[in-house]
Amino acid sequence: MVYKDKLCKCGCGKTGKIWSKGMLKQCFFRLNPVKPIKKSSLSKILSPKAIIKKEEKKERTKRLHAWFISEIWEKRPHYSELSLKWLGNEPNTCFFHHIYSKSSHPDLEFIADNIIQLTADEHAEVEANSTKFHLINTKREEIRIKYGK
Repeated sequence: MVYKDKLCKCGCGKTGKIWSKGMLKQCFFRLNPVKPIKKSSLSKILSPKAIIKKEEKKERTKRLHAWFISEIWEKRPHYSELSLKWLGNEPNTCFFHHIYSKSSHPDLEFIADNIIQLTADEHAEVEANSTKFHLINTKREEIRIKYGK
């Protein structure tokens, strides 16, 4: 395809490949400067109630991580419960997965039976589709019977 140079409609008298609205690229951007993108998260001012809720969530997460270390990591072997892969000596190499989610069953959040240790790859697979794993389905049924879920 052959392009013909055309006269810019902005009145500059230059010819070239037309970009938009009959103007060359440099003329178009000179007359229509790009507007900066507003970041809603930066311009958003949190209400006092939202700040309190955010702090409460942060504190709850700290408690949950401390509980994972003391009740799960220190009392269980350091192996993935799905593949029996070694998770190492540090808890930051392990992913703790709630069989029943914290959002739908907050009463089971701090129940050790509801937590399994996984590798990072396994955790991603389980989060995508936990029903395909026999071990998790079995544990889910045990929890349902034991805790009446």
